[in-house]
Amino acid sequence: SSSSEKANRLPADVKPSHYAVTLTPNLEKRVFAGVVEITLQLAEAREDIQLNSIEIEIQRAVLTTASGELVATDIALNEKDEIATFKFGQTIPSGAATFRIEYTGRHNEDMRGFYGSTYTDANGKEQTMAVTQFEATDCRRAVPCVDEPAVKATWDVVIICPSDMIALSNMPLVKSTPVEGGLTRHEFDRTPILSTYLLAWTVGHFDMLEATTSDGTLVRAFATPGKGEQTRFALECAVKLIPFYNKWFDTPYPL
Repeated sequence: SSSSEKANRLPADVKPSHYAVTLTPNLEKRVFAGVVEITLQLAEAREDIQLNSIEIEIQRAVLTTASGELVATDIALNEKDEIATFKFGQTIPSGAATFRIEYTGRHNEDMRGFYGSTYTDANGKEQTMAVTQFEATDCRRAVPCVDEPAVKATWDVVIICPSDMIALSNMPLVKSTPVEGGLTRHEFDRTPILSTYLLAWTVGHFDMLEATTSDGTLVRAFATPGKGEQTRFALECAVKLIPFYNKWFDTPYPL
């Protein structure tokens, strides 16, 4: 491959195995706060750590290694290559590490990353929801990460949003806890090992219809308020298709 191709690829010897991300969207201000803890394996000692990141402002980054905590003293963002380089003022030892990054991002209107989407409610008033679109390389707009499809990991997603809103993600909701400021903390189950572009979440006001397949898989359809009934045909199709595919592929739906 050419050197320019290599330039915007991350080093292969920093391997994430798990991400725990907490997101607090502010739909009125079109910004969100995030904290991510990345479980890493470093194949060798190194001078810096690089992650994909764009449209994100990093407030603090702390790497915990076997020899203690290292605080990032220099964070350089290459906007062209969409890579953030973290330096700690000393060599980073090889082995297991946990990288905690506190950051803020924005709900852009480009339909990329963790973006803002508007719709008109039944009273003709404009409402906002926040939605993700990470394919092919836009997870880096929501979470600093190794945003390459071959580099798979598990994810724990937590979303803190206004208590009157619904938060959805890839996995079932484990628990919802009220927190101060009229917000609720929604914790989702751990994902299987997956590529970053498959990760998804959304926050907003939704109608919901649900049904269960003949073999017990719960299926839900969500729509903006007042449009829930328009999802009924899709829901009925999904409920029939999942058992069909289970038999066809001789593999039960895994989620």
